[in-house]
Amino acid sequence: MIQINPGRDLARCLPKRFTFIWKCLMAPKRFHMNVKRSSLPVCGRLGSGTASLETEAMHRTLATVLATILLFAQFSGPGRADDMSDCENGRGKVAVRGCTKIIAAGTARGETLNAKNLAVAHLFRGVGYHAVGDSQKALADLGKALQLNPKLAIAYVSRGNVHHAAADHDAAIADYNRALEINPRNVVAYANRGVVYKDLGDVDRAMADLNHAIKLKPTFAGAYHSRGHIHLAADRLEKAVADFKKAVALNRRDGRFHHSLGEAYLYAGDEESAMSSWRSTCAVATRDMVRKWQTRLQSFKFYSGKIDGLCGDMTIEAFRDCATRKCSLWPVVKLKQAEQ
Repeated sequence: MIQINPGRDLARCLPKRFTFIWKCLMAPKRFHMNVKRSSLPVCGRLGSGTASLETEAMHRTLATVLATILLFAQFSGPGRADDMSDCENGRGKVAVRGCTKIIAAGTARGETLNAKNLAVAHLFRGVGYHAVGDSQKALADLGKALQLNPKLAIAYVSRGNVHHAAADHDAAIADYNRALEINPRNVVAYANRGVVYKDLGDVDRAMADLNHAIKLKPTFAGAYHSRGHIHLAADRLEKAVADFKKAVALNRRDGRFHHSLGEAYLYAGDEESAMSSWRSTCAVATRDMVRKWQTRLQSFKFYSGKIDGLCGDMTIEAFRDCATRKCSLWPVVKLKQAEQ
């Protein structure tokens, strides 16, 4: 959820078809409870340099709505510039390229961008840089976004993700805290801070944050997933299975949730259900995601096949071998530390 206060000038310039979105933003509780997962860009994407695994699904809707309001507000309509589309909807290098052109021009479709529009462009470019593993440029852009709009809570969350990826836990927590000062009902900040506390071994604080995130938004699949891993680490297998099943029920298209449920089933002695969950993992995973899994499994010497993005029986067997030996593919930070 995002809480912003753009002021009356921005409200007046919104096309009528966006008025309902504006009202939702100005009434955070209503917006928070009704917002749905989108398939558009993310803040904290899984991949190189990304640590907050639970944030991929959480951030997608937030960043999308923010960009829709601030970038579409003045420049929506037929024939929208490709650069704007790339900046808003692109991934990685595509987003960086589109946002860079907009920032350099300072205009879109012949109209000058105001500070809040530019803040969003820097936000999206920062997310793009983070996705391609350039943390320094990501931090620079996110810092610029906050300089232009200090109340842009999602920018603090995104910068916290960059710090988390670099294992700078204190800086990550500080940014999540700042986001919560701006908006005490920011479920993404609570969930991401909970993940950091989990990585630090502060289970009590991690559980408190994740429980609060779920209380604020009971349909928050990523929070159940994170909490499930805490239960799994503590051998509370029934609770782990319950949380992972809830995450899968809320979002069946996220392969991570199926994979984690398979691990929990295996630890509970239900190998048949574990294999079924891993087959579901393969059914919904993208080729890029499968490649990353195979690479990580190979780094632990659990997989010796060709890394081609095909999630077949050999990959499923590698999942089982990895899980049996307590090798979790999540979170990425711990995996990278183990690889070093």
